[in-house]
Amino acid sequence: MKAFFKNSRTGEDTPFTTEFTLEKKDGFFEVEYKCKNSKLYSANTGYNTPIYEGDVCEIFISLADDIYTYYEIEVAPNNSVFFKKVVNKGDKRQAFAQENTLKTSVEINGSDYVVKMTIPYSSVDYDVNKGAYFNAYRIETEGGYRDKNLLALNPTMSDTFHAPEKFIKL
Repeated sequence: MKAFFKNSRTGEDTPFTTEFTLEKKDGFFEVEYKCKNSKLYSANTGYNTPIYEGDVCEIFISLADDIYTYYEIEVAPNNSVFFKKVVNKGDKRQAFAQENTLKTSVEINGSDYVVKMTIPYSSVDYDVNKGAYFNAYRIETEGGYRDKNLLALNPTMSDTFHAPEKFIKL
């Protein structure tokens, strides 16, 4: 699958071109984001710190039989990783830290960057017979203005990415 992101709040085109690719391989997902026009702002370093306060690429992958339980995976331009399991009960969300079983890399070229993620099926409880749902996102803060530009594969039409009803079949 190859697609481009839209503004998550409005569904319109964005000047922050993001090309997204997801491939199912034998036992893992291969995910790639090609991000254009970034200030490359990484808000934090270290595993499971609030890197979402800066520029990040994100993917949420849900269990096939429960879209309200999903894995949130983020990678910042400095290759910091955030990986938690989320239980979303509408107005209340609980997040549980996961062991870092992912392989990630970031390549920077001027104001553009490429994020690559290798996600083992076992890390997100993916069952090839049941399938799953997902959505992919990018935050571009333009140098630190949190939530300034929210981009999505399937726009949520809101100020949050935590909208499982907007997930699409994987």
